Amino acid sequence: MQELTPAEAVQAYGTQPIQTGAGVRHEYPRRPSENGADPHAGSEDDETDLQGIDMDDVPAGLRPAFIHLVDEIGHLREHLDEARHQIDYLKDRTDHDPVTGCLTRRAFQGTLEQVLTLDKENDIHSSLGLIALPDWGELRRTTGLEAAEAYAIEACDICERHMRTGDRIARIDDNTFALLMVASGRDEATLLLGDIQQELRNMTVAGGMARIIVTQMELSEGGAQENLARADRALIAQWARQV
Repeated sequence: MQELTPAEAVQAYGTQPIQTGAGVRHEYPRRPSENGADPHAGSEDDETDLQGIDMDDVPAGLRPAFIHLVDEIGHLREHLDEARHQIDYLKDRTDHDPVTGCLTRRAFQGTLEQVLTLDKENDIHSSLGLIALPDWGELRRTTGLEAAEAYAIEACDICERHMRTGDRIARIDDNTFALLMVASGRDEATLLLGDIQQELRNMTVAGGMARIIVTQMELSEGGAQENLARADRALIAQWARQV
């Protein structure tokens, strides 16, 4: 199996690290339009430069209506910009968990499909790990949702500290995170998840060590949904043995 350096992974997988207050998150660059332009940027065609018209060229009887038209177009542009910002905001809420900032399951599946394609094209293997926090539900029942979510945020931050360039993390359930380890075979993924699991277990929950359940697998034939389903089944089986 071919192993990629961080620089090679960035080149092959089109990812770039972004530093945030919670740690390093790895975001795919915004996809340009077919002509290479920013899809959210306005074009010269949709910008009518009425301000450049000489008022002497406008018949006197039409000047009040012309001035009113310029003002209305200005207002329309402001509304259009606001609508674009709202679309970006809603898309971000769809793609990212509002509490931890991790990808949602839906967005993660899209990323997983991309990596499966790239793995096949480059003849390399990536791995998928699931990390469950059994104590999340107990915290919610006994202490409240705020404490449970603070626990999830801390767990997410720990995972992110161990992520490498190109790795992606998602919150696929209230108490479960998925970690996509690109260009990583079974042995490398085992070491990475082992380090994460050890640090997660050092978190204090109700006066004791946190319970953590981890499962992993190399990505295999089939799409993102099939690979996630196999990982889900393995996690459920592991959960039954440990809890």
